[in-house]
Amino acid sequence: MRGARKNAQGGPTQPPPHGASAGTPVRRRSRKRRRTVIGVVFGLIVLWAAASAVDSLLAARHVRQGAAQIDAARATLSADGLLSGAPSSPLRAAEASFASAHSLLSSPLLWPVDVLPSWGASSARSRTSRGQPARWREPG
Repeated sequence: MRGARKNAQGGPTQPPPHGASAGTPVRRRSRKRRRTVIGVVFGLIVLWAAASAVDSLLAARHVRQGAAQIDAARATLSADGLLSGAPSSPLRAAEASFASAHSLLSSPLLWPVDVLPSWGASSARSRTSRGQPARWREPG
């Protein structure tokens, strides 16, 4: 048995398990599979983070647009204008912008963010304070 392989204790090695070739150790194959699984999971997390960032940026843009529309309505506000209903169209547009932002921030894509302590708190805070029109906000 001059060319026979021996294990760490000096005895003969056992034959490879079913499906494994004699030259490929099982440990190497399981490490490769583990790396592949970790790579796929990491890639999915990166993809989710990118999509969440885009979703959040779009929501922030809608909030800024709504705030600008409210400022524009406030600038043209007068007693006669209130009686005639003139500022109602910019306010409706602002309401639509805030509703769109609320919809983006409430999407299932961002549900995992609600679980995270710091991001979830800021997401929920912006959803309740900015994402809803003023008439729907809870006092306090």
